[in-house]
Amino acid sequence: MNIPYFDDMGWFYQSARDALLNAHFPLLGITASIVWLHQGPLWTYMLVPAFWLSNFHPLSPVVLIIFLNIFLISNFYYLISIMFGKNTALLSTIVLVLNPWLMMHLRTPYHTAPIPLFEVIFLLSFLKRRDFLTGLFLGLLYQLHLLTFIFWPLIIFRLNKKSILGFLLGILPFLISGPTQTLGIFIWLIKHIFEGFGGTGLASEAYRVVLFIPAMILLSFLTHKLLKLLKMLKSYYANRNNLNQK
Repeated sequence: MNIPYFDDMGWFYQSARDALLNAHFPLLGITASIVWLHQGPLWTYMLVPAFWLSNFHPLSPVVLIIFLNIFLISNFYYLISIMFGKNTALLSTIVLVLNPWLMMHLRTPYHTAPIPLFEVIFLLSFLKRRDFLTGLFLGLLYQLHLLTFIFWPLIIFRLNKKSILGFLLGILPFLISGPTQTLGIFIWLIKHIFEGFGGTGLASEAYRVVLFIPAMILLSFLTHKLLKLLKMLKSYYANRNNLNQK
């Protein structure tokens, strides 16, 4: 299996190693594309037990994301089955598993790899009214990539003490780091609303990962509607044949 490697991956490897050897757990992750902001340290924290259990084996992060992918597939099927039924869930999960771009990305041990799974768990928690988990995973997603602030409006529908507590816990390293890191994305957003988004890299690989699960849900919705249409047509022609036979 071909496993990509690039310098930013090494940054997280180094960060996790320092956390284990020097008990230095960072409050921030790698620099974001908005260079005065950082991603969260969550991926570093996730790598720490992987390196500890494997005695710093360089492939241990790959094993970690294999387990994450297994949970992604099963939980994605469960999410879509709740939203659109089992038939749609089966078809959508097949598309998920056979998608070469996603499978390539999900075998890359990088901070964006857990995003699809965490999005699915967030949405499942939201639908199941698990308010603390809804807030928690919304916060953890923000650590994995700042663009996931696009999901924040959903918390309005679950706004209570449990969801707020979960969210604050999920972004705790950012809160400790200060308001610039916590809310800087909105300063950037407001600035570019007036100045335009040219040259901001909106088509980056990480952004596509963030938007992949919403795109799959939209595809599942369309598939669900198509299956209903086919069922209606099948029923129509069956009834028509029965009338003709009479």
